[in-house]
Amino acid sequence: MTGAMTLASIGFLYGAPIPNLAVMVSTGSATVRHYTAAGTLVQTLTGGAGFMTGSVFDTSGNFYVTDFSGNVVKKYDNNAVFLNNTAAGASPESIVFNAAGEFIVGSVGGGIRRFSAAGTLLETDIASTRVDWIDLAADQQTVYFTQEGRTIQRLNIATNLAGATITLPGTGNAYALRLLPAGGLLVADATNIKRLDWAGAVIQTYDVAGIDDWFALNLDPDGITFWSAGISSGRVRRFNIATGAVVSNFDANTDVYGVSVRGEIAVGDGRCDVNLDRRVDSADINLIMAARNQAASSASDPRDYDRDGTITVADARACTRICTSTGCALQAQ
Repeated sequence: MTGAMTLASIGFLYGAPIPNLAVMVSTGSATVRHYTAAGTLVQTLTGGAGFMTGSVFDTSGNFYVTDFSGNVVKKYDNNAVFLNNTAAGASPESIVFNAAGEFIVGSVGGGIRRFSAAGTLLETDIASTRVDWIDLAADQQTVYFTQEGRTIQRLNIATNLAGATITLPGTGNAYALRLLPAGGLLVADATNIKRLDWAGAVIQTYDVAGIDDWFALNLDPDGITFWSAGISSGRVRRFNIATGAVVSNFDANTDVYGVSVRGEIAVGDGRCDVNLDRRVDSADINLIMAARNQAASSASDPRDYDRDGTITVADARACTRICTSTGCALQAQ
């Protein structure tokens, strides 16, 4: 072999570390691109069958991505080394983790599937129903999902009972969605990104002139911003949730079918819910402060927000930003 060897040319066998805040962009050309938050391309993970879509990190930093065309979830370690595939049903598009370290997959070919951390199928719900993008509520039971239409559906995967449907105004297709810790949710709705309250009312919109194909979406670890991207335009933007301002941006110059960030906030992953009451409030913050400067008990310790192995005041401050109740300020101790 002659010529220069690049990470892209050697595929997923020899990767580079994927640090916290890494931005992972799934493409329609069987690859996932690893960028810095400033938009610098670090490496390209290859080996997919075609469309790569939703992705997520576990508490150990392993990276999981739905290979939509290959009908599997691909797992890489935090050095981008490929580990294994998990059969995930027909056309898996989205993936999230729950507080138990299990991953849940939504498949366009039908159903919501829950897997153990080792990839063993534990349950399948609504197997004959199209499921595109999913997110898990803090109750560990309610899954919100879209179907590329004007509705957001809810399903309790413990009882298999459907919740109330949210109907979006206007026309077109709704895609990726994320629940907000403080209440409500965000949904990429092609012509813009909508913020909804729990009743489904639109309370804010986000947009950039010239981008009308908003598709991918994920929350940033900082608790105050989120990422979205256009499926065809390949434009990746980061918005301030409160003000709507674009705080960073880059262009992937390819189609984008998913975006995730290492360390991203996910309501359903159990982070900050120390007393396991399925909400984050002052009781949890006090427990984090009481354990400050101690080693985390495990990689999934809910007190260790930034997953650095040590419980600190920084973890408590971060958890105050995602409190689900009022009066959740950090108290001097």
